Amino acid sequence: MNCRKVSGTDAYHIITPLTFSDGATTGFYIAPQGANFLVTDDSDLCYQFVKRGAEMSHRWKSIQKKAEFFGLTYEGGQIYTHTNNLFEATQKFIKFINYLVEYETEIFTVDESIDDLIDQVITHLTRVYPEKEIERHFKITGQSKREHEFAFLWGDDIGEVVKPNPHSGGSVLRKIIDVAAISNRNIYVFIDDREAKEASVQQELSILSQVSNAMKFSELEHKSTPVRH
Repeated sequence: MNCRKVSGTDAYHIITPLTFSDGATTGFYIAPQGANFLVTDDSDLCYQFVKRGAEMSHRWKSIQKKAEFFGLTYEGGQIYTHTNNLFEATQKFIKFINYLVEYETEIFTVDESIDDLIDQVITHLTRVYPEKEIERHFKITGQSKREHEFAFLWGDDIGEVVKPNPHSGGSVLRKIIDVAAISNRNIYVFIDDREAKEASVQQELSILSQVSNAMKFSELEHKSTPVRH
């Protein structure tokens, strides 16, 4: 790690070796406050998500909970803690940054490939059910008054796609529950099982099947593939 004094202040900027998926560096600041210290990211870490244009409306809460798990405070985009144990506080920050770097990588890996998955699911559905119209990027308001976006509207039903990762199932589960509380539409979830570990796919399937009609992508693909004689 690198440490440098912030010009004109008593604070120090700590730069960690951890980087975001676009190469952006990560770090935090340590500022003396009497006998204690303020350790803060000065809003730099969360700004990474805003700067890259990630859809974060449903994700800030997850980041806040994770910060609290590590004993840090999330407020207005800033991560910080007041402490008299500097070693412990810096360890907490490094662990949180490690989580945040992994989370950011997952978000942008999924977001960049999810449209391709939606296209493939729609292609197979159209082959099997050509009579049902499909509208991409369907938005609907849930019981919480929050607007949710699903992959597509399929006739009168809602369609969603999932690439298994540690955060995908929970976020999809929450929005399905929110919408299902006030809507009678059937919800279908297609889980991409082509590259994910079987255990991860089965876990997603087990969870999402409780609130939706969930199935593996390979099953849909099999249905739409003509049988050769």
